[in-house]
Order: sequence, then structure tokens, then C-alpha cells
Amino acid sequence: MVIFSLLIDVKFGILMIYTAIEVKNLKIGLIDLGSNTIKMNIYQCHNKQYQNCFYDANYTYIINHVQNDRLTTQGIDKIIQTIKMYQTVAQQQQVDLLSCFSTASLRHIQNQKQVVDEVFKATGIQIQPLTGKQEAHFNLLSMQTVVSESEWIGGDLGGGSLQLFCLQQQRSIFHQSLPLGSLKLYQQFVSDQLPTVQQARCLEEYVAQMLSTTCQKPNFSPECIYFMGGSVRTARYLISSQSDDFSTLELQNMIERCLSFPQWAKQQIQAIQPERLKTVIPGMLVVNQVCNFFGVSRIKYTSNSVREGYLISLLEQNMLDKGKE
Repeated sequence: MVIFSLLIDVKFGILMIYTAIEVKNLKIGLIDLGSNTIKMNIYQCHNKQYQNCFYDANYTYIINHVQNDRLTTQGIDKIIQTIKMYQTVAQQQQVDLLSCFSTASLRHIQNQKQVVDEVFKATGIQIQPLTGKQEAHFNLLSMQTVVSESEWIGGDLGGGSLQLFCLQQQRSIFHQSLPLGSLKLYQQFVSDQLPTVQQARCLEEYVAQMLSTTCQKPNFSPECIYFMGGSVRTARYLISSQSDDFSTLELQNMIERCLSFPQWAKQQIQAIQPERLKTVIPGMLVVNQVCNFFGVSRIKYTSNSVREGYLISLLEQNMLDKGKE
């Protein structure tokens, strides 16, 4: 197994990878270090084609270990332990190449270099911190593989940030990242396991204000928005949608039911995905405000993620066999 790191420039190109292995029948492992979870996918790759053959998620809640804008020793240790576990899995799965990147989890901490250095010293893995714009770009690349329309809006709601992106006539109109993650907002606005009605309204107002002052709108009128992320997946299960498509009215009704009957909401969420008890309702509130902002009436969930976009960029650059300076 080869451990490698990627350096990403502001234009989202791969600056350097050096290995003599060609992109033919390779198993590539990607570790995604998020604010809420650390995930790993393993892909079987042949040239620019890939197939997911392994997935695992570990709820580490790294963002909970940030104090005074610094990741604590306990948080760093959680990252190291999880990466070591995934290294073992990668060896068992006979992975050829293993890489790790971070999203909002390390984006704004003051001791990012310390974290990266300590993880490298303990594991040999070089974490590649992505900027918000890079993450949104990889989200867009990933979403392009599952959306057939010529113009659409997409979103990725994570624990620490919200990415929004838009494609029109095969061109990126915008891709941006906002500090509106479900776990981040839970920490800011919620004092118990679930938000009260008042806390929910304050959270909604905050999200609506940020969207109106920082987010672009497309010059077309979309009917739906495509969304990635665990909070949206869990919301879909709560709504009992038999497909990946549900209406904003269904979402709004579920929000009001959860706020009106918190004990019922707690039981339902714990039955579906207990790890997301604290983040599902804040996540639904964010998605609802995004839908209001863009004027869409439907939400389409996709299981794709930033990891597929990262992999696509890597494969398209054809960097695994020739490198670039």
C-alpha cells in the first residue's frame, strides 16, 4: 500500500503526486475528516472509471473538541485513532493508495499545522485541508455524475459547513461554502438535545440572514435542489419518503411536528439514527431556509459526497502515473 498526499492549488488542480503506479485496476482509499464524522471509502479504479467497494463512518464529533479555536489533544487523539483503524482496514482490503483530506473540521482552527504534523508523525498520513471553495468544487464534480439536467442547484450539508453550488450549460455558476453546518449551529443555538421553538426560530433567522447577504442566486428558476449529507438522509427517513425525492411542504410539516412534540421526535430520531439526535432538526431547519432562499418546492437526496468529487479530480488530472509540477 502506498500512502500519498495531495496538494491542491486555488484552481483546484492537483499540484503534485509522484508514484510509478498507473491508474489501472487500482484500489484507492479516501479518508474524509469531517466535523461530525470521519469516513472512509475504497474505490476500485480503472483509468477514469471507479466503483465504490467499501464505506464506513465513525462518529467522532471532532468539532466538539475545539476550544478557543484550537483542537484539543483529545480531538487530535481521536483523529489519530480513527486513521490508524482505517489504515488497518485499507491493508485488509489490499488498498494500493490511501489519502486523507479534511473539510470544515480543521478549516478554521488556529493549530491546524500542529494537528496535521502530529497526525503525520503518528500515522504517516498527510492530511490535506480543503478550503471551503475547494470542498464546494469537489461537491459539484460529484453531483454532476448523478444529475442529468443541464441546469441545477446542489447542496452538501455537513456538521461544520454548508456547501452550495450551481451548474448551468455545463458551467459552474457558483460554488461556495458557508459556516452553517448542522452540528456547528446546534452548538450555537441549542441548549438541550433538541431545539425549542424559540431556539429554532433564532437559528432560522440567522441562516436566512447569512444566505441573503452572502449567497448567489442563479438566473433561472429551479424546481428542486439536490442535496448530499447525513442530515438530509435522516430527514428523508423521518418523512418516510419511499424515494430520494420529497417536497419542501413535507419537510416543513416534519419540522413543525418535531418542534411541537419533542419527545416523539426524540424517539423517532433515535430509532432511525441515534448518532444524529442533536443535528437532524438543525439540519432540517437549514435545508428549509435554503429551499426558501432559492424558491424550490422539492428536495432530491443523493448518496454521493465530496469524496467522489475529490477522486474524480484526481483521476481526471491523471496524476497517479506521471505527476505534475
